[in-house]
Amino acid sequence: MKRFAALILTLAIVLTMLALPPALADDYATAMVKGGWLRLRDGASQSANTISAYFTGTTVTILGGSGEWYHVLTPDGKTGYMHADYLTITGSITGGQLSENTAAVVMSANGKPVRLRSGPSVNYSIIASYKVGTPLTVLTTGDTWSKIRINGRTGYMMNEFIQLSQGNDTVAGGYTAYVVSGNGKTVVLRSGPSKQYEALASYKVGQKVTVLSYGSTWCKVRINGLDGYMMSEFLSTVKPDTSTGGVSTYTAYVTSQNGKGVRMRMGASKLFPTIATYAVGTKVTVLEYNQDWCKIRIGSNTGYMMTEFLTTRQPNMVASVSINATAVQPGDTLRAAVSPEGASVNISWINDRGVTIGWGESYVIQETDVGRRIRASVTGSGSTSGTAVSAWATVSGSYVSRVYQLRGVTISDTTPTVGQTLTATLSPAGATATISWFRDNGVFVGSGSSYTVKSSDAGYKLYAWADGTGSTSGEATSPHTAQVTQQVAAPIVLQSVTISDTTPNVGDTLTVTLTPRNATASITWRSSAGHILGYGDSYTVAADDAGSSIYVYANGSGSTSGSVVSSLTSAVQQKVQTQLRVESVKLSDTTPVVGQTLYVTLNPQNASATYTWLRDDDKILSTTSYYTVRAEDLGHTLYVWAEGANGTFGSATSQISAPVAAN
Repeated sequence: MKRFAALILTLAIVLTMLALPPALADDYATAMVKGGWLRLRDGASQSANTISAYFTGTTVTILGGSGEWYHVLTPDGKTGYMHADYLTITGSITGGQLSENTAAVVMSANGKPVRLRSGPSVNYSIIASYKVGTPLTVLTTGDTWSKIRINGRTGYMMNEFIQLSQGNDTVAGGYTAYVVSGNGKTVVLRSGPSKQYEALASYKVGQKVTVLSYGSTWCKVRINGLDGYMMSEFLSTVKPDTSTGGVSTYTAYVTSQNGKGVRMRMGASKLFPTIATYAVGTKVTVLEYNQDWCKIRIGSNTGYMMTEFLTTRQPNMVASVSINATAVQPGDTLRAAVSPEGASVNISWINDRGVTIGWGESYVIQETDVGRRIRASVTGSGSTSGTAVSAWATVSGSYVSRVYQLRGVTISDTTPTVGQTLTATLSPAGATATISWFRDNGVFVGSGSSYTVKSSDAGYKLYAWADGTGSTSGEATSPHTAQVTQQVAAPIVLQSVTISDTTPNVGDTLTVTLTPRNATASITWRSSAGHILGYGDSYTVAADDAGSSIYVYANGSGSTSGSVVSSLTSAVQQKVQTQLRVESVKLSDTTPVVGQTLYVTLNPQNASATYTWLRDDDKILSTTSYYTVRAEDLGHTLYVWAEGANGTFGSATSQISAPVAAN
């Protein structure tokens, strides 16, 4: 009965909203989800049923309030209740409506005008452009775009070009959060929203930050006056417990791909002196973690080691290596077998003179090995440490000496052009040599059996010099080529331009094809009503284009001359879209084991959705359509939440798996 009454109340509120005049739609307060993801419930209580859930940055419309709860409308048309602690209000509220709208001004780092568009995307048409400092009113705000009003015009502008009149840095965000980290390590603040950007500083768990703008992967934040970017997964509006003293130490092990020892230095840079070098597998205590360097302790020594040479997984140890034969002849193949099987190692083949003669799991005996002894030497790499050597194999047989005298070298083309690849041929066949390429002024330009002519070689003659190696003795110089010339490109004349779809609908993206295909041109999109719609190789049909035909004007550029006009499309139609709703989502296996990869199946199959993998403690594990079960999931249950995207509405939660078992 209680749920039925709540349903009637919700329906009444929705009907009331639908009855509101369009002019009042801008007057409702909006708020933004923060703190990870937030449940929408059918009542103002933690015990109320969950309708759906929304990620940080989702903008909802506030319809009213009830104590610590707001009654809200979500972007996909659902109504329900969200807790006030997890909403950032983006406008002042009086009785559920805005008493006044938020004032702001246009801003731009390069001082250029900013475009107002008809919708929240660069694919929407441009309404007008406004100078920096132009006053505006923010009506509603989202993660990237805000709906605004300037001089009586209403449209959308990117948040990065909006500055609040009160001096705030951005429209979206402006809430308090804290640094969190599942392993207790410090989190890096970077100069831009990517790991490729410079690391500005590192902060411990519990550090208070101000989120200036939110993104699903990166947030722009301010920490003690320093602005930068931090990954969203390391931020939470719930303050973590740091009573244990913040970041804890943990045990790691030295690792290296080539199996060589790794240096501990006095500071976090290769410029600092080396304290000591430690073998792969050495146990260390990590005192402070950073993206590039960690502060560590090994025995009585404390210093810094590069993070890439540390692993929390204890390395395996090489036990032994054996070979398949102890007496061989030229042409036989020696093979090495390492214990334990599957260990990650580097294998080299060494003769009794200490010379390395080969690499890899096998070695083919050469005639030059006759009379020598050969064995395999193994060094651990990656997660394997230690070394081992095999028994000796004795090589018997007869040695046949082949000696060549280098007689000449020729070039494949004596009239080269820029961009052409030349090859050198040695005489006699079978001879070996190192080959160097020169200009006729004596400047060295390359080495190897081939050389690609550069534009800087134009006007010079080229030649090759060969110096015998191995069983080849002597040297030789090729004849000079003719002077290098620039390639003369054939003139290109634009013949035609066509549009990819001649029966367009609103929302379709049209592209152009030029003839000939190697032609280049500047493209202008026009409507039969006489308007310029856009520029470039593609155009997304706007609602304003309905009823008009579209054509393209192409004007040759670069080495292309001429201009052409495409045929008119048919009149643009409004696209009738079939709305899909997420019905259910299933796991590929409900009895997972560590190391297994789980997949999701969405119903209906042609629906589109974003996925969130969660553990029974509500920990978010991944946002992909698959998930590989980890050791830390052992004993926990797993499930997936799917939220409609790209025209699909609704959400669903999968069945809960059995507790994860060991493999």
